[in-house]
Amino acid sequence: MPFLGRDWRSDGDLWVKTDHGWETMKNLRVRIHENINYKVLQRLLRQSVNEPERSDDIMHCEPRVLYLHIPKIHPCRISQGQSDVVFTQVVSALDLAGAFKNDWRAGYMYKLMELLIEYRIHSMSGAIQNALFVLLENALDVASQKQRNVKQLVHLLEGLLTRLKRYQYQHRGGEFQWSKHYDDVIMMLERARNIKIPVRQDDGGLKITELPYDVIRHVVLHLCTQEDILNAGKACPNVMDLLIQDDSLWRELCLCHFTPQQIYRCRKETYRQSNVNWYKIYANLYRRHGIKELYVDMLSWCKKCRIIFWKATGHPCKFIKEESACSYDLMPADFIKMFNV
Repeated sequence: MPFLGRDWRSDGDLWVKTDHGWETMKNLRVRIHENINYKVLQRLLRQSVNEPERSDDIMHCEPRVLYLHIPKIHPCRISQGQSDVVFTQVVSALDLAGAFKNDWRAGYMYKLMELLIEYRIHSMSGAIQNALFVLLENALDVASQKQRNVKQLVHLLEGLLTRLKRYQYQHRGGEFQWSKHYDDVIMMLERARNIKIPVRQDDGGLKITELPYDVIRHVVLHLCTQEDILNAGKACPNVMDLLIQDDSLWRELCLCHFTPQQIYRCRKETYRQSNVNWYKIYANLYRRHGIKELYVDMLSWCKKCRIIFWKATGHPCKFIKEESACSYDLMPADFIKMFNV
């Protein structure tokens, strides 16, 4: 029920009930304003269709820079309630729910969600759990519309379902909320498994098999895992088989994802001859160390002005000329450590 006062859940903000559960009035205002801005944008796009002379002004509008300022608080004064409020503000201020619509930020968000579910789901408070499920619902909606990242989403929901079973009697929050999360995950998992990726019809357009060999090789080098590369070879056996059998391809993948020390150690343990099978070396290194985390767009942290922002949009502070000297990239694990989740 709505309340005013300081307790373990918040720092005195007003709570109201919405369709997605209880939410602070501050975050509700942010969502309402974002919805209003979306409606205004739709109206402007309709006007641009009717009035083409105004379309140039609309297309040259700069995107809104998303950032969040983290005030410096003494560690002895940080309470669990304060950390919950900060994390929920991060979700709204940085538009983490809308980041799934951006192909540059989707990989970063899926890794962030994977770490939260794998290591922090049982220790999260009720407010952070609700914020996490809002992110999952947005990811599911985007996957249903674009038919992208479906495999990652199913893997994420299966891991969440396993941990909800494991920590059934060892978790924070109420028992009713935990059982509701379990039912919601089952429904979302069923919906995600029913997403069908349409098969491309023969529309006369250019296919990947018609591209030059060097272009196909460049595309394969950007695939993430060994399984994806092998599946690509099965999809186009006539062209991709020759590419996958290319030993130099696996050598470049080893040099991209692993350090020289790891490669040297694996070669020394596996092969004592000059003839080296780079595919087997890549498979061994991938099984031991995984692959390097590479993201097109990611969150960054400025130590001087204490601002978290998306790297692609640039540093929002206009008074700092050399932003690279005081800001650094935040990997998903580093981002989680900044908050008491």
